[in-house]
Amino acid sequence: MSRNGVTGVTLIKRSVVVRITGENRPYRTVGNRTENSATLVVDAGISEQLLAPIRAAWERDLFEALAAYRPPVFPYTPGMALIVFLRGVNVGGHRTFRPSILARELSGYDVVNVGAAGTFVVRKPPSRAKLRAELRRKLPFEAEVVLCDGRDLIRLETGNPFAGEPSSTDVVRFVSILSKAGGVRASLPVTFPSDGEWLVRVMASEGQFVFGMYRRHMKTIGYLGQIDKLYGVPATTRNWNTIMAILRILKGSS
Repeated sequence: MSRNGVTGVTLIKRSVVVRITGENRPYRTVGNRTENSATLVVDAGISEQLLAPIRAAWERDLFEALAAYRPPVFPYTPGMALIVFLRGVNVGGHRTFRPSILARELSGYDVVNVGAAGTFVVRKPPSRAKLRAELRRKLPFEAEVVLCDGRDLIRLETGNPFAGEPSSTDVVRFVSILSKAGGVRASLPVTFPSDGEWLVRVMASEGQFVFGMYRRHMKTIGYLGQIDKLYGVPATTRNWNTIMAILRILKGSS
């Protein structure tokens, strides 16, 4: 063992812990500290090439070792993002708030606001529990918070659920996001109303996502509420254009 050398490198979760020992000298350090040892936490992806100067600097002085470490910048991974869908906000003048301000208040998590309906892409998310708590603390009212993983939305694009469906100016393609994956209580497709011309047509579902189309009509919003009963869990709905906007943000193109 060298007098002031690195004694080992241990992988702990996402971090490499470089344990550095000295000779009975108190050091101010990053991480754990004892009278003659220090712990420097570095990113798990650090290469040996980057770690070498840290070791070399420590042979001279701990402070040089700390200064030699510059955390590498890892590429943004879209699948790691969390998507937030708030249910029933900014509708008809009720439970109103400014999503752009909320996104700014949560900027530490690299939050991007999508539209006015309470939709956010959280590119550096904390745990789901912490994110829910932060949202509820900052919102001026109680709201249902529905979360899904970015990777799940990316899979939707690759298997476009509306491929082959005819488009029309009075018909809107939508995705309802369930608060949790629920089992459908009827054979699909299902239309609302069940008789006459449909206003909402539920075509298919996969995991948390329900796919369908609705016609622009004043009664449509009431029929969209039937999706909750159909799956037995709360759902919130976004049109397919909003989902595509989320995907562009996830992939960093806007």
